[in-house]
Amino acid sequence: MDDRYHRNMDILGEIQSVIDDALAGVCTVMHGVVQSVKNGRADVLPKMARKMPDGESLPLPMVHSVPVMMPSSASGSAGVTWQVKPGDTVLLLAFQHGDDGEYPFTLAHCCCIPFSFGRSTSNNSVKVFSGGSEVSISDSGAITINSSSSISIQSSGTMSIKGSSIQMAGNVTVSGSLSVAGSMTN
Repeated sequence: MDDRYHRNMDILGEIQSVIDDALAGVCTVMHGVVQSVKNGRADVLPKMARKMPDGESLPLPMVHSVPVMMPSSASGSAGVTWQVKPGDTVLLLAFQHGDDGEYPFTLAHCCCIPFSFGRSTSNNSVKVFSGGSEVSISDSGAITINSSSSISIQSSGTMSIKGSSIQMAGNVTVSGSLSVAGSMTN
């Protein structure tokens, strides 16, 4: 090998070192707290600081107008949405490029996904919850609805409830006609 090869390898090593140093301070995922929400976009304050070479920690600035993303699939026909409010914790994701096709890495190209710390989850169910109410769907398909308030089910068409057995506990009020097909026991 000649000296030119070794010099080129040294230069490449130096360039790689500069790139590695620059990328060491890049965060592509961090958590933050929503400060305000409007039209599906949030102003988010990152909950981490940037450590400077002198050891000083500087808080990251507010990230404005971040799109709030909710989980969905099936080309957007299935998903879960909920209200995002100031004070909610979100996961900030920074993209390598923006919607406009530009490629600079900045916090201007972010989205956020709401999440919570400490909410109990089960590995064998999907849970949708809000306040004291929860809908849980187990792997077996059993659906459980728990509510700390009232539950209302409405349909502009016919509503059918079918099961091998239907059990009700509590007082039952019927507004309108009641038809019974089959026997009725007391």
